[in-house]
Amino acid sequence: MVQSVMPSITGPFVLGGGSSGTGERENSDGGGNRGGGRNSGVTRPMSNEDCGIREVWAHNMEEEFHHIRCIVHQFPYVAMDTEFPGVVARPIGEFRSNADYQYQLLRCNVDLLKIIQLGLTFLDEHGKTPQGFSTWQFNFKFNLT
Repeated sequence: MVQSVMPSITGPFVLGGGSSGTGERENSDGGGNRGGGRNSGVTRPMSNEDCGIREVWAHNMEEEFHHIRCIVHQFPYVAMDTEFPGVVARPIGEFRSNADYQYQLLRCNVDLLKIIQLGLTFLDEHGKTPQGFSTWQFNFKFNLT
């Protein structure tokens, strides 16, 4: 049995917020030194492209599929990440363990909700990724209502 719970949304929704590359890197210090150096004090958030991540939307899907087809034979292993809009239901009843409860919580929400993002990272048999882009984030349409 599943008990419905309305999610609490306290701000704007950002797709890919959990995996959009929130690290920082040093930027140019204005003196022609790329990377700035320790004392430049200039930092900016890393973009997905800085991290080797390609955003895939309807307008560029075919082009990105072409890029994936070019690397998949040399990098046939895939790590996968999915994003869903949140928790809208909690399982009720008795559970064998906390891990069992967590699994049922995840399962019932995945069954009820539609995926909003799918991430695929390509690797070879040694765990190495291709030069340049190695991850594609496929963004799906979704509506909170």
